[in-house]
This record gives sequence, C-alpha cells and structure tokens, in this order.
Amino acid sequence: PPSSSAIPDLALEPEYVWEMSKSFSFSFVIKAFPEPEVVRVISMVNDISRTEEKNKDVTITKSSKYDGKDYLTKFTFTVIRTLDMNDKDRTFKMTFESSKFKRDLQFIIRPRGPPQPVTNITTVDITHNSVKIFWFAAFNGREQQYFNVEYRHFTESPKPKTIKVKTATQIGKYPNISSNSFFAADLSKF
Repeated sequence: PPSSSAIPDLALEPEYVWEMSKSFSFSFVIKAFPEPEVVRVISMVNDISRTEEKNKDVTITKSSKYDGKDYLTKFTFTVIRTLDMNDKDRTFKMTFESSKFKRDLQFIIRPRGPPQPVTNITTVDITHNSVKIFWFAAFNGREQQYFNVEYRHFTESPKPKTIKVKTATQIGKYPNISSNSFFAADLSKF
C-alpha cells in the first residue's frame, strides 16, 4: 500500500500551516508501486464533510518516477478556493488508488495569521505574596509565542507591572503581591 516517503521536505506531514493571505500549496512524495492516482479528496471540519472537486476546489499534479525510481511519485496539492478561518483545523483525506491497492491518507490544516486569545486562564496556587496562573494559548502557527502578563494591585498604584513569558502553556509565579489586596491580571500576546 502507498505510504509517505521519508524524503526531507517531501514527506506527507500530518499537519500543514497556511498563511491566511496566501494560497495554500505543498508537494509530497508517495512510495507505492504501481504508481497511484488520487481519485478522491474529501475534507471535514466541525463534523461537516465536503467533497473537494478537482480543478474547482483543489488541483493535484503528479510527476512519475521521482528521483528516477518507479516506486516514488511526487504530487503537488493546491487549494484553489479561498481559505478562511472557517477552514481552521480542516482535515483533508485523499484516496490513492492503483490496480493493486486503495488507501486513504490525510492531513490537517491550520492558519497562520493574527493571534487568537488565550483560553482557560486559571489560578492554580495563591500564597500570602504570590499567585500562579495557568493558560492555554491559541494555535501558534508553529512559531514561538511570547506573552505580556500585566498585573497590578487595586490597593496600590494604578500603574501596572509587566512580566514577559514565552511559552504556549504557562504557569507563572507573580511575586510581591501584598496580603489582603486585590489582584488583576491581563494576558496578551505580543
């Protein structure tokens, strides 16, 4: 049965990121003999599936005998239709078929674009002079994320203090919080 090659930069990855303002296209090599065809592409997001029509929604070009080998076929997959945030986390399933086999291979796409808000901000520990908070960052587009954690005492100066952190899921300890004071924190990506 067909499988993704182990060729660097040409393996079929489980996940791809697309720039939201650009078209989405990538190439990959499939290891199979006899040479397969992509006979169908279906995509799904939020439990709703659709058939991706060739030459209307997607194009798939094929080059036989990649690197001179009969069992390697290079494909280029391009989405023609305009992708937007409704396509976030869309899974594409391609059906490969030849005279000897039929197999589905799939991948998911995620957008790289404006930062999304963090979720699940939770206080995990409070002591007499510190607080630890935890959060989940939105998808990072495979880039390192940095956050400003801005905090201030309601009972002290209105000027906030800022700590910069750089992990997607963070437990941060914010010291020097006096006892019997209110604490407010603002978490933003920069």
